[in-house]
Amino acid sequence: MKKTKISKVISIIITIIMFGVIFKSAPIQAFSKEISPSEIVMEKSSKRVLFKSNESIKRPMASTTKIATCITVINNCNLEDEVLITDEMTNIEGSSIYLKAGEKLKVIDLLYGLMLRSGNDSACALAIHCSGSINKFAELMNNTAKSYGLQNTNFVNPHGLHDENHYTTSYDLALLTCHALENETFSKIVSTKRYECTNSDGYKRIFYNKNKLLSSYDGCNGVKTGYTKMAGRCLVSSATTNDMQLVTVVLGCAPMYERSTELFNNAFSAFSKEKIVSKNTEIGEIDLQSELLDKDIKLKFCTKNDIILPLTDYEKENVKIECDIPKYVNIPIKDGAFLGNLNVYIGNNLICCEKLYIINGKLSLNFAEAFFGVVNRWKFYEN
Repeated sequence: MKKTKISKVISIIITIIMFGVIFKSAPIQAFSKEISPSEIVMEKSSKRVLFKSNESIKRPMASTTKIATCITVINNCNLEDEVLITDEMTNIEGSSIYLKAGEKLKVIDLLYGLMLRSGNDSACALAIHCSGSINKFAELMNNTAKSYGLQNTNFVNPHGLHDENHYTTSYDLALLTCHALENETFSKIVSTKRYECTNSDGYKRIFYNKNKLLSSYDGCNGVKTGYTKMAGRCLVSSATTNDMQLVTVVLGCAPMYERSTELFNNAFSAFSKEKIVSKNTEIGEIDLQSELLDKDIKLKFCTKNDIILPLTDYEKENVKIECDIPKYVNIPIKDGAFLGNLNVYIGNNLICCEKLYIINGKLSLNFAEAFFGVVNRWKFYEN
């Protein structure tokens, strides 16, 4: 008969009420009687939602679309390539960097024109350069969205001019932005206040960032403004304080800067980052016992990534961590083999899941052992 004993499984007990309940009693307060039709605060690294209101409602997002345009171009183009401006890239409705047919600009320069001045002509130039047409580039944008886990978003153009089939949610837009901010080039562009470039003919352009929060809010480092009559005023913004980077999204919000400032202030006051588990550090140990094989085998396990989460002070005192280890383990067992999952709970709500890996185990069967029937698996029974 085979037995197993979990001799050292994590038990950091720290539990809290579901996050949404926390905010019903504060810390995030309404800016005024008029609140954004859709808004959210998300921590960049963990993607944990710190506050949300109508975050899953599909809405137009105006020029915040260009977040997807920018990261899609960065991921698919050589930033030093020159783009020959053609007639179809010029005279686009709305914001413009006033491109002229026949001139050449580098992709990187057009990206600054896209994100700082919100150039719709720059968006079209990048899209056509990248994919050959607006329609094909929209397909590429949608592929980017899917790769980042967006489920309620559809792009039909690179600039955000209104179209009934062009929409997102504040949750999707925050998630997209968190992923985009992991790219150094994207982060550098959206945090830049002033950029100067020269075209192939020596004509100089200077772009000043339209995002006023970069100057008015300490720690702000992006991201993008937007406005159309149908979308209203939209703002996706990012700020970092005490090594914690937050992303806020407000859609259809007239006081977009004020509301974003308030969301930042309340979230930074309520939350701070806490390391729950260190990567490559032993978390627990499983004893495998077998009368048949007369062996005692200890398997230690760890995560390959740090688990760092934004938590309130109360949450830090009430986290629950559990190891979900299967009843069967395949043989042979090698160092680095997947063992199970480590789950982090706040109350009854799972907020983080990380894979567990064996860090010191090596187990194989010789021919005699296999002959006696222990070929593929060991079965565990908890004491």
